[in-house]
Amino acid sequence: MSAYTEELDSVLSDWGNRVADRIKSNLDTTGTTASGRTKDSIEVVADMGELTIYGRRFFEGVETGRPAGKIPYRFQDIIRQWMDDKNIADQFGQKEWQKRNAAYLIAQKIKDSGTKLYRDGGRDDIYSNVITEMLPELEEKLTIAVKESILRDL
Repeated sequence: MSAYTEELDSVLSDWGNRVADRIKSNLDTTGTTASGRTKDSIEVVADMGELTIYGRRFFEGVETGRPAGKIPYRFQDIIRQWMDDKNIADQFGQKEWQKRNAAYLIAQKIKDSGTKLYRDGGRDDIYSNVITEMLPELEEKLTIAVKESILRDL
């Protein structure tokens, strides 16, 4: 790998890590984090002049919500766990059967109508805004890196 590619990857990696940190912060400050698994899934890879920021499956759902339709196997159990992660399970009753019943009803509502976030049209304050806001910084840093590389090679 050339010194130029290494320098480019370094600029991309640094910028990508700052983007990832802002996204993680946005997940927390918007109250979107429940278990932390989505936040923990964010990974930055810069290689050969390309940057990829990975997230868990359906990551975009933190901004778009989930549309109505087919739901995963045991979705009621997933919702029940989410209720615990968000510390809201006791709002539905003290007994486990009350909590499971609430999870079932929530799962059916999502299956029939989608999540409230989806029905409300989504949001753009988790990752979309971060990339838009931070892109000029990346352009500036890449321009500087390219100029320095050209001057060094003269």
